[in-house]
Amino acid sequence: VHGHCVCQHNTAGPNCDRCAALYNDQPWAPAEDDDPHECQRCDCNGHSASCHFDPELYRASGGVSGGVCDDCQHNTEGTNCERCKTNYFRNQQQDLTHPEACLPCECDPDGTVPGSVCDALTGRCVCKENVQGDRCHLCKPGFAQLAHANPTGCRRCTCNVLGSRQDMPCNDETGRCFCLPNVVGTECDQCAAEHWDMGSGRGCRPC
Repeated sequence: VHGHCVCQHNTAGPNCDRCAALYNDQPWAPAEDDDPHECQRCDCNGHSASCHFDPELYRASGGVSGGVCDDCQHNTEGTNCERCKTNYFRNQQQDLTHPEACLPCECDPDGTVPGSVCDALTGRCVCKENVQGDRCHLCKPGFAQLAHANPTGCRRCTCNVLGSRQDMPCNDETGRCFCLPNVVGTECDQCAAEHWDMGSGRGCRPC
């Protein structure tokens, strides 16, 4: 087109005097007869449309790479958009270049330690003392009623040890105790009528 340069070697601008948006991995230099000084593409893993040249990074790399990706998308960050943002984790089902390479951790605020950060590789959240699960959304066995206000997450069930199931002493939502056979009471602490010997740990026996 009349009055406009036709840029080559990944350059841009009216006079082709700068590198194109995603081609700033090396310092720009005018073309020479024996070296076009072609602008090099930044490695942004498909999560950015532009990059800028950082002289300090270029020197630190020994003149290998100086490109820094701009405005990383898809919940990524880093010089090359190569890692997940805080509270996102690496989706192992997808390649790093995929738009869903990073997924949100989805920690339950009631069961997660305030201010904690989930694991960037597995997505596991940091649970309060009496809480379990990848998302910190479940009370540990023997604990119930997950609550944000509780610093340990869940309160201990008050079930009688001899009268309740040891594998699951109580309902983790309501705190209701699960009694052994012929044991009664809100805390599984009494034998049913005409039964005795709760001390066996297997429930009460008929009289």
